[in-house]
Amino acid sequence: MPVSITLSASSDHRWVLSHYAPGEVCRAHRHAEAQTSLLLAGDYVEESLEGVVRVEGPHLSRKPSLFEHQDQFGDVGALILSVRGADAIAGPARYGLAACGSREAGRAALAVAATGREAPLARLSATSFDRSGDTPASWLLEARTRLVGAPAEPIASVSRGLGRHPVAFARAFRSAYGRSPARYRHDWRVAGAIERIVRSAAALADIAADTGFADQAHMTRAVRRASGWSPGALRRLFTR
Repeated sequence: MPVSITLSASSDHRWVLSHYAPGEVCRAHRHAEAQTSLLLAGDYVEESLEGVVRVEGPHLSRKPSLFEHQDQFGDVGALILSVRGADAIAGPARYGLAACGSREAGRAALAVAATGREAPLARLSATSFDRSGDTPASWLLEARTRLVGAPAEPIASVSRGLGRHPVAFARAFRSAYGRSPARYRHDWRVAGAIERIVRSAAALADIAADTGFADQAHMTRAVRRASGWSPGALRRLFTR
């Protein structure tokens, strides 16, 4: 079940932070408000009349009010920051999805959405919109399973185990998943840590060790870079 908190609110829009559990399914639904959302961690597959899209890495999603869609979240859940309000405030009155290069760029675009100015978001969508929900080749699915299932295994070992040259492996993996194997593994580790920070009472040092970070300080830097909050601050937001 998703957990959401309102970070701030004005007369025409709200900033909302939501966490979705691993494997969670949000059946076909509509929101009364328009929203522009930034994926901070995790992944999901979204279905709508526009098609099926797999969303991984920093992406902006924009939905007008009453846009029907269904979401299936991945095996480490997802952390999403949204601006919600009237169609004119939360972004253009049409569906759109765009890779935004970095979470910092995504946050800047969200700030633009909160003002009701469309132009920067329109340029981003025009250059990056993607409706592809294609499933990667079976060997790439196996590569992903090995990368996240054996986080200590060297990436070169993973590629050799699949009979692929490391350079060709890295190129194919990036083409399929939008990130290098190392970045994908790192982002998966961060999303897994965030899931436990938000949804458990486990000690932060234990979460760091269990999710493959060198220590708590290492996890703190990674979580802060991805979400904008330290692990402790993130946990306090969802338990206040």
